Amino acid sequence: MEYLKRSIKSSTKAIAKKSELNISFDDKNKIDSIILPNIDKNSSESDIIAIRGKADSEALIKRYHNKVIHKKYRPNNSSDKNLFDSLEQLRCESIGSKTMLGIEKNLNELVSQKYKKAGYTKKSKKIDIPAIEALKMYIKKIITSSSLPIEAEYVLSPWQSILEKKFLSNTSLLEKNITDQEEF
Repeated sequence: MEYLKRSIKSSTKAIAKKSELNISFDDKNKIDSIILPNIDKNSSESDIIAIRGKADSEALIKRYHNKVIHKKYRPNNSSDKNLFDSLEQLRCESIGSKTMLGIEKNLNELVSQKYKKAGYTKKSKKIDIPAIEALKMYIKKIITSSSLPIEAEYVLSPWQSILEKKFLSNTSLLEKNITDQEEF
């Protein structure tokens, strides 16, 4: 387990391009920059891939996110802030998914586990699924040009036609500006 933890720490630092980045595998050490779920002998392969996804996500945010630009454009309304923050996280993750081999698989497993835990299935209705989650999956699918894990498709499916009507004309701008936080 220690070798695996060292490997994840090393790759996280490399992705973030921050060799001094602090990473821990429990929530007891609040001074660390990145705190990941613990890995132990009971962790499944799927759990480990999802933990790698969490590490990749955090590393990509450290690498591609500019706090000053984010603060400049961040809305004051709490629900708008949540959407804004979520889309910025998605932007950072999407850059990594498009440019670094293996990251997309890890991030997809993280999403898959999140939606499984939330109980989303092919029988889920629009009323069961938060619009923000469907919007994130719609944008992820557009800007990464890749297929979503099945659980993410369950989240997107009830909302897809509505989202396409509202956003289809703007999706090319999202794709074009993925590496420019200010324009995105």
